Amino acid sequence: MHAQRLIFCSLSAIFLFLGCVWNSGAEGSYLPLDDSEYPYAGIPRLVIETQNFKDIRNVDEYVTASMQIYGAVEPISEIQGLKIRGRGNSSFTSSKFGYRLELDQKQTLLGMAADKDWVLVPNFTDKSLLRNSITHMLAQRMDCGWLPKSEFVEVYVNRDYKGVYLLMEKIEVSKNRVDLGDYSVLAEVDHKYREGEQLVFSEDSTPFRIHFPKKASRSLLEEFENYINNFTEFLSENFTTESLQKWIDIDNFIQYYWIQELSKNPDGGFNTSVYFSWGKDLPILMGPLWDFDMAYGALYNRSAKGWFIRLKYWNENLFKNAEFKKMVDSVWLSNRERWMSVVDSIPFYGNRLRPAAENNFRRWPILKSSEILGYPTSSFSSYEEAVESFQNWIYERMEWIDSQI
Repeated sequence: MHAQRLIFCSLSAIFLFLGCVWNSGAEGSYLPLDDSEYPYAGIPRLVIETQNFKDIRNVDEYVTASMQIYGAVEPISEIQGLKIRGRGNSSFTSSKFGYRLELDQKQTLLGMAADKDWVLVPNFTDKSLLRNSITHMLAQRMDCGWLPKSEFVEVYVNRDYKGVYLLMEKIEVSKNRVDLGDYSVLAEVDHKYREGEQLVFSEDSTPFRIHFPKKASRSLLEEFENYINNFTEFLSENFTTESLQKWIDIDNFIQYYWIQELSKNPDGGFNTSVYFSWGKDLPILMGPLWDFDMAYGALYNRSAKGWFIRLKYWNENLFKNAEFKKMVDSVWLSNRERWMSVVDSIPFYGNRLRPAAENNFRRWPILKSSEILGYPTSSFSSYEEAVESFQNWIYERMEWIDSQI
């Protein structure tokens, strides 16, 4: 009887501990973190545990979970309830994939505005881990509209170290994120769409995914489709920049173009993640910028020379107009030095991230890999070399563009 009572007491203690862990509001409760193998590296740790340690390997099915943020030695947040699923297209097939987080309640995370919806970007194909964050710094030098804020974190899922991620604000229409104002539609050119998503196909079969409104009326979708088809037809004819202003916000379009062209972003060639706002009788407003982990020669377009974005879709006809091209050149010349100051600072940011990067590449030893996701990539002997290569690629790219302007 005494032994049975001890067993019962032990089980009760275990259940009490687990209940404490899953009680997101309990004072003093915590999610366990064992960082003996991957020690604190100067950035926050995001600790996530799913209910019953259920695996996350699906981009459609959410799993119930709890999350807590750790500092150097202890939690710096309460436990928060959430739902989590995988995210990404080709990146989801990698061993280090992204996550979509939907908190139970709106929360401020690491100083970013309160919201329920967040993403964890793995940057698996980017051996510098810096391409997305540096791109946002470049865009901030111009008026590129709303840009998702982000913070580097190290992620643990079900007590397994997953590496360095960017915790980012998700693109969505709201007061604190994409504020449409007078515009009525947030759209994305998305050749990687999935069945069941809200889509409009232009006459040339380009797929436009409608993110907002979530349940658009048939009449609104038809108006949007007509606008896209009429704009494409307009570009095929002789036009002036004065007449072009009816169709696009020219300054905004050029600023968006240069970030995509400078980075030679494969997705930015009207493949996927090309977002813009549209409204009846309003010019197209490009943005937000999104997804640059494969840019700057990381996987595709590895040469720093040659035009890329200007040869794609709408841009092909836009650049046949000499007046438009002159405006594009002018924006490059007026912003070049601002961008150069960001590029010069890349080693500084790399050095700050280095301890966490060492953890990441100990977990995912791909620095010396010459292929990722079936595509050739550069091989490096150290993280510092990967950062230096990223910086040198941009220097070479800027020099080539200078020679063409």
